Amino acid sequence: LDELLERNDYTLKLVSWEKETSKYIRDIYKEQQKADNVIVLIGPEGGFTEEEIQKSVEKGFKPFSLGPRILRCETAAIVSVALVQHYWGDLGIFS
Repeated sequence: LDELLERNDYTLKLVSWEKETSKYIRDIYKEQQKADNVIVLIGPEGGFTEEEIQKSVEKGFKPFSLGPRILRCETAAIVSVALVQHYWGDLGIFS
């Protein structure tokens, strides 16, 4: 995780966090509509620790929610990438 947090070659850095209850990917899109290189961190089963989230926020990652249901990490990764593609135009929706 520390190695990923140190990378600076992304224009948008996201971290999925089950304890985030008010910010969704659509909210982040409204704040930042241009993103050429995106990284999304998905925690292991059981989620990230508070310390890991704090470190990621300090490095510029934006926590977001995938809703009230806890998803398996494999499913959360697929859902997150699909949402990023949807909002940032990779699927031709908004572009």
